[in-house]
Amino acid sequence: MAPSAAVQRTTGVYLDGEPNEEVSAGDQWILGPPDHSITAPEADPSHASATFYVDGGTWILRFVAPSGEALAEGTTYQATNGVPTQGVGVLWVGGDGRGCARATGALTVHEVQFDGSGLLVHFDADFTQQCDDGRDAVLFGSLRFAALRPLRALTA
Repeated sequence: MAPSAAVQRTTGVYLDGEPNEEVSAGDQWILGPPDHSITAPEADPSHASATFYVDGGTWILRFVAPSGEALAEGTTYQATNGVPTQGVGVLWVGGDGRGCARATGALTVHEVQFDGSGLLVHFDADFTQQCDDGRDAVLFGSLRFAALRPLRALTA
């Protein structure tokens, strides 16, 4: 029997903002190894949240399921950057000195796995975020953390 090929996993962040979008400054950003470290150091035994730090906090991405829910594969969540409520989660993406005071968006989780202590093992999500409660230009993004799917550009 031939040895099976090792599963290739991807870690990285892709951000692409429309012109004048606040967080990306309207630019494309691709952040990941070997030039950028991405960590998920905060354990969540309830499996409801995932926080990622790029280069120790230069960029921060935070995703939280709606109140009373866990992050689940194949689920799209509507979100704000406030407190999770019934049916509405939290999405906050910021970095390089930029972020939203108020934002809305959506998060689609494609893969999520926690270990027994609540630390993230695998995570794969695509998201959109708009500052000023949806009145600003759109930030499109992807986050892969030891994910099966490759990091690729999104189509707006």
